[in-house]
Amino acid sequence: MGVLHLCFDGNFINNSLKVFEKYYPGQNLFIVNKEKKDFQMLQDDERLLGIPLEEEDFPKVHQLCIEHHIDYTWHKTKFCGLSSIFKETW
Repeated sequence: MGVLHLCFDGNFINNSLKVFEKYYPGQNLFIVNKEKKDFQMLQDDERLLGIPLEEEDFPKVHQLCIEHHIDYTWHKTKFCGLSSIFKETW
């Protein structure tokens, strides 16, 4: 099982990552909607991937989901139906 967390660069994501990893270790993939070099609020953590969530980036995200055995999507905020787009393509 794996969980895809779609999130923005916000201050509660660091704590959210800690909590999810405490209860579901190694099962979480956090994708932040910007390049990692542009993170402002988030700590530098290898478990946080920076990928702008534009339509051309969907294949990259889809491949990461396959590699991490993602079967559930958790939204930290609204992503304009991104998960429904993923569901349609999987």
